[in-house]
Amino acid sequence: MRRMIDDDYMLISPSARNRRLIKDASFGRKTSGVGWHTDSRFIGGEGIKPSLCYMSILAIDQFDVTNGATHYIPRSHLLYRRPDDRDADLDFEFMTMPRGTMAIIDTALWHRIGEATTSSRWGVFNTYGPWFMKPYHRFHDMFSAEQMENFSPITRQLLHWDAVPPKHHDESMVTLRRVHDRLYR
Repeated sequence: MRRMIDDDYMLISPSARNRRLIKDASFGRKTSGVGWHTDSRFIGGEGIKPSLCYMSILAIDQFDVTNGATHYIPRSHLLYRRPDDRDADLDFEFMTMPRGTMAIIDTALWHRIGEATTSSRWGVFNTYGPWFMKPYHRFHDMFSAEQMENFSPITRQLLHWDAVPPKHHDESMVTLRRVHDRLYR
């Protein structure tokens, strides 16, 4: 991620998902990822070039055509736009991966979840971006200062320990603490 983003990359959004049908089970909300989409950032409807974010996908179970592997449109990340129709019938490829492997994709890639089956397909989907991107979670509020101090430097970086987006401008005008501390000491 350092080479693709910056030395100060951060975890923007973590998730673990299993695209699986379970007999006689009913769950509230539908899973995310249904329909063609990107996980990229857009300003005024235009995709940011080059992409700011990348997603790592760790296959806890094997991803294959029989268990709901992700569908993707090759080279679509170069379009820097959203798909016109989330439900379009497009030619796609399956993102197949042996268990224990990881793929890294540009978040501008057009993709969707595969069809759910009764087979397990656990995956960990983490989106990373530059320090100034606001994370989906306020990780620094999930742990005490003492707990965070015991984390490794890379874990603290990933959890936005040094780059805490403020809730509003009265809380802080600076997000990257290391830079602030160097400039204003």
